[in-house]
Amino acid sequence: MFRLRTVLEWKESLEIQARVTRLEWEQRERDLAARGAAVRSSEDALPSGTFSVEDLAMWSRYADGLRQRGARLRARLEQLTKEVDVRRRAHDDLRREVAGLRKLKERHETRRRHSLEKQRQEQTDDWSTRRLLPEPGSRFPGTDVSEEDN
Repeated sequence: MFRLRTVLEWKESLEIQARVTRLEWEQRERDLAARGAAVRSSEDALPSGTFSVEDLAMWSRYADGLRQRGARLRARLEQLTKEVDVRRRAHDDLRREVAGLRKLKERHETRRRHSLEKQRQEQTDDWSTRRLLPEPGSRFPGTDVSEEDN
């Protein structure tokens, strides 16, 4: 049979690992979102006005590069968001499981405590009635039975 304390400690360690993993993935998501925002702001900051053909070609290549980079970042962010959601659900599931095990442990401890209190009360009752019992080898008064009756 398993030990509840051992299982609870193991699940708590898994929950801590899941929380750390979740926080790492959320940080990656925030970093990638910040990089995407920086690319979008770069796209918005492209100069406008009249340019020579060479300048226009250069800015066009630069803008195309920014759009491609932005598209790649958005795709990676979408994948990362899905992974973060998986990590969140895993962490939440473990957190609920650990909470359930803690409640179970609490119920077991309460039941054990009540059992010990009942045992102690029975011992106290037993000790309090023992003074009325005869010493070993003696008999209760009024129960003298002669050996002839046997």
